[in-house]
Amino acid sequence: MQGLDQGADDYLVKPFEFSELLARLRCLQRRPPLQFNHILQFGDLTMDVVKREVKRGGRLIQLTSLEFKLLEYLLRNSHSVLTRTQIGEHIIRNLGNIIPTHGTSLHLDSYLVSATPEIIPAGLSRFKPFS
Repeated sequence: MQGLDQGADDYLVKPFEFSELLARLRCLQRRPPLQFNHILQFGDLTMDVVKREVKRGGRLIQLTSLEFKLLEYLLRNSHSVLTRTQIGEHIIRNLGNIIPTHGTSLHLDSYLVSATPEIIPAGLSRFKPFS
């Protein structure tokens, strides 16, 4: 059950019948392919993750790798309120080679504060720095 709560949509308990494994694989093959949206948009902000371009109001914005990946994370989760912990864990898990993990909270605050409001439209970042 813990696996399902952590994001898995199926699991197989050992020992299992090989026929059950094959049946589950057939079910997976029937699922539609995952859609990857390479154009992300929020308000007048547009990000093309393939071209690695960000535009705000039609104006091209230059971002560092960290800023690009952080903004992509915010855009992909624009329907959610993200906590500092969630954003920090994302940085450590996915961006640890770009930003030092010590002092991540301080770095996170400075990036989010400096990026607002020029890059991040109102409503996208529901993050309160230094809280």
